[in-house]
Amino acid sequence: MAFLHAQRSGQGTADGHPRAITTVRRYLSTLATLHRLLELPDPAASPLVRQTLKGLGRGVGDALQAAPLRWVRTCRRSSRC
Repeated sequence: MAFLHAQRSGQGTADGHPRAITTVRRYLSTLATLHRLLELPDPAASPLVRQTLKGLGRGVGDALQAAPLRWVRTCRRSSRC
């Protein structure tokens, strides 16, 4: 999990820039694939790793959900509003 936090914060990267959550997920997927190919236990399958990744996805600075679309009636010289 230290790897996930370091990548997300930028402390564990060569250029010091934080990685997007999608990039961290891709790294984790690559590690899981390599472990399966080498017939080693998959560290990405751990519930702790999955929960950490889910928590990082809810971090500050991520895109927020857009407000719902609301239809507003505009009444100009209409008696039906």
